[in-house]
Amino acid sequence: MSKLLIVDDEESICWGLSQLGESLGHQVRMASSAEQALKFAEEDRPDVVVMDVRLPGMDGLTAMEGLYDRIGSVPVIVITAYGDLQTAVEAVRKGAFDYIVKPFDLNQMERVLEKAIDESQRDELTPGEPRQVDGLVGSTPEMQNVFKSIALVAGSEASVLLSGESGTGKELAAQAIHRFSDRSAGPFVAVNIASLSEGLAESELFGHAQGAFTSAESARVGFLEQADQGTLFLDEV
Repeated sequence: MSKLLIVDDEESICWGLSQLGESLGHQVRMASSAEQALKFAEEDRPDVVVMDVRLPGMDGLTAMEGLYDRIGSVPVIVITAYGDLQTAVEAVRKGAFDYIVKPFDLNQMERVLEKAIDESQRDELTPGEPRQVDGLVGSTPEMQNVFKSIALVAGSEASVLLSGESGTGKELAAQAIHRFSDRSAGPFVAVNIASLSEGLAESELFGHAQGAFTSAESARVGFLEQADQGTLFLDEV
């Protein structure tokens, strides 16, 4: 049996989630504000926290940081009626285990809860660092998954492959990853690979010195060097 802390100022949400938690065999405690939740957490450390973003007084994302300061790492499932990229990235960067957009399906919540409980038992959580974000919008489950993926990969130094049909916003996603990364102060350089001729592609990408070939009357800085300390987006690969 695990201890769940449900934090929401809507009684119906608290009641529904408490019924779900108890039906799964867990001990549930409810709080109607972030301040009350922090008090309850210190009194009796929860294994998993389910917290709304918009709360009276302190908001849920700020409360997450307070939880980590007081009781250490704990899986926090964020619930929100505002399924935008800013909320997604802030939640993930501040260490949220997952986030779910209202109205949500209890079957979905059950799956996420059980994963969070498994995670708490492994005790492998490390809260992320906060970022300020803006950008893409969307409320469908598919877009929420895109937002979470952007938040997760933005902190990585790995190369990222963005796939999708033409016009689905791959460059927007690339720009978002750049904005939320540690390279955000550097340049974002977008290159349409399809527009480069085969003979000049190497020179365009890597640059050349003056006199490197017959028509090289002056040195050229390639796209890779232009993107130094920033992000290079190769489109139409």
